[in-house]
Amino acid sequence: MRVAWSRPGPLAAVTWLGAIFLGGWLFWCAVFQLTGVPTEAEILETHEERRSGRRGRKHTETYGVVRYVDQEGQVRKDKLRLYAGAAPGRKIAVRYLPSQPDTCRQDDFWGIWGLAVMFSGFFALTIGLIRIGERMRSANVRQRNTLRQPTE
Repeated sequence: MRVAWSRPGPLAAVTWLGAIFLGGWLFWCAVFQLTGVPTEAEILETHEERRSGRRGRKHTETYGVVRYVDQEGQVRKDKLRLYAGAAPGRKIAVRYLPSQPDTCRQDDFWGIWGLAVMFSGFFALTIGLIRIGERMRSANVRQRNTLRQPTE
């Protein structure tokens, strides 16, 4: 059964704006992955920060200062959020953009792509479920309307 075309509503606007924003974010991740310079960094020091979540739960995040050498041979330092088990003196893989050598990210999926992919998936799932709900609701309304038509 074909569904008649209807004017785009607020959901269409949110969908397009979200797709543009998330597409740009994913494009940035791809640029970072493809043009970023991989190197090895040494963890100089670590510290833990206790934070409160939205629901009042406290959690601890580990941050560390890392030192790495860029393409020019200059020593750079940056602060990164680290995973469990990170200790001073340990080496980790990082990646930085040649145009911004002072800023690096851990060279793994979560460090570059993780958050963008997670938000994109959540956004797509939410919009998809809303669209399915709208289609089911409009199909039910059409079915009820055909049953109520007067007979001749």
